[in-house]
Amino acid sequence: GVKYIVHGILFKCAHDVRIGRDKWLYGKSKQSDYLAIKAQGNELKGCNLLYDIARENNLEISVPLICLIDYLGFRLVAASLLPISKRTIIHGTDDGGYTIHVSPKIHEKLEIISDTIGVRRHTVRESCTGTIV
Repeated sequence: GVKYIVHGILFKCAHDVRIGRDKWLYGKSKQSDYLAIKAQGNELKGCNLLYDIARENNLEISVPLICLIDYLGFRLVAASLLPISKRTIIHGTDDGGYTIHVSPKIHEKLEIISDTIGVRRHTVRESCTGTIV
């Protein structure tokens, strides 16, 4: 959906978007703003779960401050922008998977979190080199 940045806060509108001729990101064969709204609610639940697990296991992991705003049937997510740039990112991707950064220290923390919630490790192929990480 549509995104705006105002005073260091990212606002995202819950709206299903077309990703192909007859394909939608959330509704698959037909547009579903309802499913886009549910996805934004799950984003908040995921951040809360990550924060709780990190706190219970004394892991130094930060999550953005996130708020859901519902008004007249529309939903916005307001999230604080994290101070991450191409120079500071240590784990993940900042260019859609073209380059993947891996930090052993962060990876260990993510393994504890994934074990807690029952998510198995998976491999990812970096687009620029084809390297599997």
